[in-house]
Amino acid sequence: GSVLASLTRWLKRRGITRVDVESDESPRSRRAAEAMGVDSAARPQAIVITGTWESAEAALRELGRAVPEGGVYLAPWLMTGPILTSYATTAPLVVLPFDPHGTQAERYAAGLPAGETPTAAGFRAWGGSDDEPQVWATSPASIFPTDLGHDHAAGRGWFPGGALVAIARL
Repeated sequence: GSVLASLTRWLKRRGITRVDVESDESPRSRRAAEAMGVDSAARPQAIVITGTWESAEAALRELGRAVPEGGVYLAPWLMTGPILTSYATTAPLVVLPFDPHGTQAERYAAGLPAGETPTAAGFRAWGGSDDEPQVWATSPASIFPTDLGHDHAAGRGWFPGGALVAIARL
């Protein structure tokens, strides 16, 4: 909740006051929406998605490319490679209380069984520590093509085949 409250303050400092919170009936989503302390706006400048993976996918699918000027933000627990890859045209931003490129996060991701996707909740359960919250931009682009002998895009990690770039500290 405190990460999303920080996001709300950051958005307000940027002049974004009309924020829509796309939540569902899950307890975590309701707590997050309450912590943000915003009322859903009719014509939002930004959208924050706080539901489950399923409700987040439905919200992103409905948005398509109709992204408000202030962006679409995913709660930390919604950052998974499959969601980011499937909805890349929406260009969701992710709010995380840790650095997915940090030593701890990389160690956690590398230790997962083959085919398992790292998650913020899994990282925390594994013993990962929180840091200053940041907003991360997502891109399904690969910098190093595998056909040139680089394995960066095909590797495992938080967003296989894509990139996460820190754009703001909250």
